[in-house]
Amino acid sequence: MSIAIWKIALTGDLQNIKDQLQALGKRIDEPIFDQIIGYAVQANDQHLILLATLATMLSAIRFAEAAGLWRIKRWAEIISLLTSLIYIPFEIISLIRDISTTVAVILFINILIAGYLLRALLKKN
Repeated sequence: MSIAIWKIALTGDLQNIKDQLQALGKRIDEPIFDQIIGYAVQANDQHLILLATLATMLSAIRFAEAAGLWRIKRWAEIISLLTSLIYIPFEIISLIRDISTTVAVILFINILIAGYLLRALLKKN
């Protein structure tokens, strides 16, 4: 997603990017992606570059997290918990704006996963 945002920021060709993502079979109707695209349409160039930078940083964090989990590092488990918690506010906002069974199920599963990760972290102490 960060590559798509960088393309939008550098070229301003939002519709072409959405078409390409749809052609690749990506789910454009995901709440977080919809919010980012909605923001991207209204944002100026500086905000788009900031958004692209944040998306790139999240990708890098996810990569480091995966490497740490592979090597069974405690810091990676903590990062995993924190990054799973990042999505909950967006899902709640999406649910408030438009009640959707899909979003409610995703929110419920995300809360279960975050709870499981927290319990596993506390158990290791």
